[in-house]
Amino acid sequence: MDTCIRQNKCIYNMEKILTSVDYFSQFLSLEQILSYGYEFFHDTLGLKASAIYYLDDDTYKLVSQIGYDYDIKLKEHKKNDKINNIATLYGRILYENFQKYFDEDFVDYFDPELIIPLIVKDKLYGFIISDGFSYDNNPYSSILSMEYLEGMKTLLNMALSNTLLYRDYKKLARNIDKELFQQFSINQTTKILLAETDIEKLYSLCIDVVRELTSSSVTALILYDSIRNKFIVKGYSDIINFQNYYNEYELLSNSIDIQKTVFDLDKDMDELKSIFKNSDALKNLTAKYVVLIGKSPVMGFITVGEPVSGSVYDDSTLNQIENVGKTVYLALKNANYIAEIKQKEKETALQLKNIKKLNSMIRNINSCLELEELMEITLKTLAVGYKVKQAAIVLKDYNGFLLKSIGYKSSELSIKPHIFSESYDEVFYSQNTGSMEDFINISIEDAIESNCMILLPIKSDYIGMEDDSVLGYLVITKLDGIMEESHIVIFETLASSITPVIKQFLELRRFKIKD
Repeated sequence: MDTCIRQNKCIYNMEKILTSVDYFSQFLSLEQILSYGYEFFHDTLGLKASAIYYLDDDTYKLVSQIGYDYDIKLKEHKKNDKINNIATLYGRILYENFQKYFDEDFVDYFDPELIIPLIVKDKLYGFIISDGFSYDNNPYSSILSMEYLEGMKTLLNMALSNTLLYRDYKKLARNIDKELFQQFSINQTTKILLAETDIEKLYSLCIDVVRELTSSSVTALILYDSIRNKFIVKGYSDIINFQNYYNEYELLSNSIDIQKTVFDLDKDMDELKSIFKNSDALKNLTAKYVVLIGKSPVMGFITVGEPVSGSVYDDSTLNQIENVGKTVYLALKNANYIAEIKQKEKETALQLKNIKKLNSMIRNINSCLELEELMEITLKTLAVGYKVKQAAIVLKDYNGFLLKSIGYKSSELSIKPHIFSESYDEVFYSQNTGSMEDFINISIEDAIESNCMILLPIKSDYIGMEDDSVLGYLVITKLDGIMEESHIVIFETLASSITPVIKQFLELRRFKIKD
């Protein structure tokens, strides 16, 4: 009879083992392990009463309980160094010395017979606390061996490990997919931004790209303006309230020593105060993050608000924002370089056009047969070719002075005597008309309409000259527009070109007078 009972008991235990292996070898979700898996574990071991706690943040929280005829009041156990030692220093089922790992009030409350740790990779994810096994007259229920209990614990922990590893794998796969998508987005973004060379269009494009990549509700692009010497809002998009915003910002220094470029407006305000003079004004942008564009020097910054999707900015999104800031930096530098090149091309083309025009005019001027004709054609050339509105040529003749002018309402125009007596031979030009009093006499009526002062000596560089080298002066006091240095170069070239002809005419006049 005893032999039969022992055989049946072995068969029963073997069936339980096979059933447990089969059950916990399945793919179980975390919820299934903490509910059905826990119930199966409890029934298989024949526990009288038990409760399962699982780690949530930094606290082990009660998930479920079986067999207790009262509501468990201690629903949490704080994670601490003492309880962590179960996984790292012990790792087996606890039958005694519970206070070594658990809080004393927790142990006193349950007065357990055993505690089964749920361990995955040296980390305690939870535990099952029980008041022991249930025994009855059933011949198949008896005290289970410690090896069997450890085996059941191992099965449960393996199932939990598989579930957590699969969860981590899924999370990693999602992160990889997200990272790949973000890298693809950044790659496309880089191509789009770097392909745009129009500065104004680039401002709008930057706002659109940042808003699409981050789902930002309020997006702003603030760039340095060299004229104002401040950072001004170049682009602003509020897709919630559809409002516009304009402001100016100043930095304490245009070179930033702080390593990071992405700042949380709430958490990093102290750092922002060390960068911006008016850091509090950043809050008016309804910004969540501030992203610097460049560091030495700072070209500007981008701000993004809360995402309209209701999600939060995770590390990958913040990295994406930072990468967008770097791309915007390159795009702006590229656009500025191209704008400079185009401007240089325009200036070069204009200079070439002016040189061709100047050569043609000089040929016409040098074909003149009389000095007065040369002076008149020169002034008309300046008026027609270069839109000079007030100009005069004053020459020192052997009998006095010769003067031809254009654009003046009054004939009250003369060179200050000291200019000739001192042989003033330097080119002078200024946008300030107040300086003309040092060089010429002009009527008040004409002075009011003047907008510049240009004095160009007509001088000969012939070394053997016994007389003064300065033959006269070309005077310009009004231009149609702003005076530029290119104008001075052209006027100086023109004055130099007509000097030899004027010298010959003056010499011829002197010989005629002697004869």
